[in-house]
Amino acid sequence: MNKKDMNNPTEGYEDTYIIEEERASFSKREWKVLIILRILLLLALIAGLFGIFGGGIIAQRTAEGKHFKIEYPGLARKKTPFKLIISFKDAPDTTQITFDRDYLKNVQITQTMAQAISTNVKSRKILYKFSTGGRSVIVFYLTPNNWGFKRMVIKVGNETLNLNQLIFF
Repeated sequence: MNKKDMNNPTEGYEDTYIIEEERASFSKREWKVLIILRILLLLALIAGLFGIFGGGIIAQRTAEGKHFKIEYPGLARKKTPFKLIISFKDAPDTTQITFDRDYLKNVQITQTMAQAISTNVKSRKILYKFSTGGRSVIVFYLTPNNWGFKRMVIKVGNETLNLNQLIFF
């Protein structure tokens, strides 16, 4: 070996060091991107569990009265139809179901299963009268028009329930 090689043992290897520094820099950036992607994946998983994409822990809610049960989505999507199902334990011959008008400003009733005998609008309420004829289920098909937290005040017979719902974009 000559004297020059002994004084600078890294001579000729400068390019290798530059490449290694670039790899380390890229690895640090890649690590940050992977952390962000894992957090986003975890958030999507949690959102799915809570029902933002359909069925989930809070997606379907149930409220019970003395003689009936109401099933409805706790999360609903704007412009996407959903069902509100009222099941009776002892089906009466006729029943009245009243919705608060404030809720129906944000949600449109598109169809009912059993056909309503009559529909009346009184002050701040819309009243549906049904001849259930022994049927134990009445289904309302609704379509949300606005998003946000909505309170549904529904009266079935003489019993009033307050139901909460989140309508999202």
